[in-house]
Amino acid sequence: MFGFKLLPTIAAVVLGAGIATGNGRGALIAAVGILALQWVIGKVRS
Repeated sequence: MFGFKLLPTIAAVVLGAGIATGNGRGALIAAVGILALQWVIGKVRS
């Protein structure tokens, strides 16, 4: 259950860091990828 709280936090940190370093597009792609991974994990477990 801990992983479900951790992944969106990682996505937010990646997105924030990417915007801060001026690489917002790459960070957005990475954040969406992390959230998609969380969704897939949720589907597999349920």
